Amino acid sequence: MRKRRLLGIGLMILGLAVILARPLGVTGAVVGLGGLKDVWFYIVGMGMIVSGVVLIGGLETIIKTKPGKGIKGDYVPLKEILEKKKLTSNKVNVELRDGKIFRDGRPIQGFKVVNGEVEFTGYHFTDPDSAKMIEQDQGLEIKNYLDPFIYLLEAMSYAGMNEKEVRHQIGSSSAEEALNMKIRYPLDRIYLKFNKDRPTHYAIEGNVGVENIVPKKGEYITRRKISEL
Repeated sequence: MRKRRLLGIGLMILGLAVILARPLGVTGAVVGLGGLKDVWFYIVGMGMIVSGVVLIGGLETIIKTKPGKGIKGDYVPLKEILEKKKLTSNKVNVELRDGKIFRDGRPIQGFKVVNGEVEFTGYHFTDPDSAKMIEQDQGLEIKNYLDPFIYLLEAMSYAGMNEKEVRHQIGSSSAEEALNMKIRYPLDRIYLKFNKDRPTHYAIEGNVGVENIVPKKGEYITRRKISEL
């Protein structure tokens, strides 16, 4: 991560130098662009600066989007819930009481606010190969910067449900395994989505590293098949 930031800073400085080089007498004639020399320097310089920004902060710093891209139902920023204390989202009544969030009177399982951060237990559903890699890496990394969020579901009980019913609850027909983890994250980067008779959805704006996971009995991530939930 540090090397990436240093490279990004270096690219930004070099890009600025390229733009400023034009009035210092360095011309595009060197590369045979003749009358397009000014445009060439600006294009190359700006390209380096943008590349530097991407390396330093990720593409999400210049492409701002809301969570749940292309999915029905709005996500609510956790900060908004904490400020308003009561609201309705996707026809679900949401209320903050004693540091806990209730949805239609039911508390969200494993959720609490701790010293300006939110702590919650969630399931991340995926295929076996991805589950194995996440377990080895001890974290979740954004793969698509057009949708720069990590998604988890409330780790509620699915006891008494068959696999088909569980898939209906989580809204996935392809996921085969569930990764359970207890996450502590800055509350201003957490969003929640509520749907009637469904688990609460979490969207995290950023990667989840081992430093964001609270170990349970020495384990950071536990892995189970959907049929075993």
